[in-house]
Amino acid sequence: VVAQVRGAAYGDPEYARSLIEHGRLCALPGSGGWLLMRSVPSGGRRHDAMGCYPLFQCRDWRALPEDLEELSEMADAPVAVRLVADPLGDHDPDLLARAFPDVARPFKEHYLVDLTQDPAVFVHPHNRRNARKAGRHFQVEICPHPLEHLDEWLRLYRALCKRHGITGLAAFSREAFKHQLAVPRAVP
Repeated sequence: VVAQVRGAAYGDPEYARSLIEHGRLCALPGSGGWLLMRSVPSGGRRHDAMGCYPLFQCRDWRALPEDLEELSEMADAPVAVRLVADPLGDHDPDLLARAFPDVARPFKEHYLVDLTQDPAVFVHPHNRRNARKAGRHFQVEICPHPLEHLDEWLRLYRALCKRHGITGLAAFSREAFKHQLAVPRAVP
């Protein structure tokens, strides 16, 4: 049994199950991460593996190289493994290079904001003005039971997919959203 990665929604087993329609789940017991095994087009019985979309998270990053080594020694080992490591994960370039000796490279640059600072320090005045204006017209609330809003969420997401041409894995199905909205809140 792979324990939930506390405070990390993309590492939660329920989130991993939301992607099951795209392949077979593979638990990484040492690190606590999940991979999705997918058939290789025109590859017969061969398959590849990918981390959960959009970010791979795991409980113990130090165990990831060993998990992937053990995976490569299996009779039905994937022909390739790829993932986008959580930029806030407890890893470094050397660890990822050990886990992925063939290719390990940065995907995107990420920026963080210290929310304990005054927003005037890091939010452009134009954006602060727009936020104040929107605040007069909209009310934001936290939904304690997000599954109650599944149909509304799906309608909004379908419009977003249509507008931006989102397809494939990122165009989550109703069943995928049912699992994702059931992922427990992050625990501090």
